Amino acid sequence: MIIKKAFFSISFFTFISRVLGFIRDLLLASFIGVGITSDAFLVAFKLPNFFRRIFAEGAFNAAFIPIFSEILKVDGQRKAIIFAERILSLLLLVTIIFVILAQVFMPSIILIFAPGYLPGGEQSELTIKLSRLTFPYLILISLVTLFSGVINSLGKFASVAFTPIILNVVLIFGISLTNYFNKNSGEVIAIAVTLAGIFQLLWLFFPLHKLNIRIFLTLPSYSKKHIEFFKLFLPGVIGASVVQINLLTDIIFASLLPKGSISFLYFADRVNQLPLGIIGVALSTALLPILSQKIITNKEKEAVNLQNRAIEIGLFFGIPAMFSFIFFSQEIIRPLFERGAFLFNDSFLTSQALTAYACGLPAYILLKILSVSFFSRKNTTIPVTIAVLSVTLNVILNYFLIQYYQHIGLAMATAISAWFNVILLFIILLYKSWWVPDFVLIKTILKILLSSVLMVIFLIFIETFIINNNMQYFNKISILILLVLSGLLVYMLTSKLLNTISFIDLKSKINKSS
Repeated sequence: MIIKKAFFSISFFTFISRVLGFIRDLLLASFIGVGITSDAFLVAFKLPNFFRRIFAEGAFNAAFIPIFSEILKVDGQRKAIIFAERILSLLLLVTIIFVILAQVFMPSIILIFAPGYLPGGEQSELTIKLSRLTFPYLILISLVTLFSGVINSLGKFASVAFTPIILNVVLIFGISLTNYFNKNSGEVIAIAVTLAGIFQLLWLFFPLHKLNIRIFLTLPSYSKKHIEFFKLFLPGVIGASVVQINLLTDIIFASLLPKGSISFLYFADRVNQLPLGIIGVALSTALLPILSQKIITNKEKEAVNLQNRAIEIGLFFGIPAMFSFIFFSQEIIRPLFERGAFLFNDSFLTSQALTAYACGLPAYILLKILSVSFFSRKNTTIPVTIAVLSVTLNVILNYFLIQYYQHIGLAMATAISAWFNVILLFIILLYKSWWVPDFVLIKTILKILLSSVLMVIFLIFIETFIINNNMQYFNKISILILLVLSGLLVYMLTSKLLNTISFIDLKSKINKSS
């Protein structure tokens, strides 16, 4: 029952957050378009989020939640809270020092992360200024991540899943108010990022109070569990965030390309991240504390079954999304972003990047699920080793593909390296008998593929014989709505006929596996 509630509550709030995120990006594209300001803000926005996903989210959760869950199970809530308080003290100290150093050395950081921006130039100076405004967000979101880990480990997921909504709402207000301030529009939005972090942190005090949890700062003093935490945390810094490292590598190479390239990749990735955020993140967030409990109590068969059902659900949404993004990328991008300062050529170049990113969409989702299999067993060494290999492959592919395909080549490299990562994780899980695919999983994947192919064939038929022959009755938005509704209807009907997974079955599958 816990994972059923967790998955659906996380998915619901993540969906709301992604919709608001799209509204945010629509406003961003419309107000500032694609150019120097947009590229500068996107780099400034990605910097604290990059470090958040590596230090305060991916690696932190991978190390913190299994140990916190174990202490909670074996020694009780009070001991678990003491463990969290000591981690909190160090986390706050380290992030404050890190942010201060980043403020001082921001020109050097921008030179590393965006080497195409010449020092002293307009692009470089604006990026440095905006990055200094956004970087304090790292301190706030690090604390949010720790509190979220505590709340999730206690079986409460909805309030944590709501926090990204706060970020998007504040940014929407920030973007909408840019014309009312005598400042560069990027500065106003950058300030809104840090303000959003304050509101996110304040929000989590409510569920903590409701759970009667009080977490205070303490003087550092560490036990064997804290040492174990750091042993898991340090290798997990890379292992838990390989997708983010690959995306950042794209930014570094994209800064060497013509202006707007970073924005093309960003907007394409935002669309591609929709199913990943709703399904992949929701599944991994719900899985980690529950799978950790299964491992602690030596219920290996139940753990394997739980992983198989999670893979089923992830691919049920991920594979049709991949086909849709590959075959209808321009029909998706144009109505979403093409308005105001975002022109037709921008839509075309963004849609090409989306097609390339989409090829790796199922791999991105599987990475979220498979990584949990290692983290719940307190093993971060294997994921980090594979991550290093994947990042190395991504850099090599970036170097060669950028010469022929420019920003599209960067997206292609990210997709290829993600599949490389997933394949190696599958091989090692099989070798260690930590995961064994059952017949139901294999049969379900084949049915998902067939349903997805039939969906694409039907949508191509509609576009060719109905939309193209009656263009006077359609605009960009109505075409997208027709394709989405038709695709959803066909996919769900074929899935029902093939007895794959229906929305009703989803609940029972998750419930049985938990």
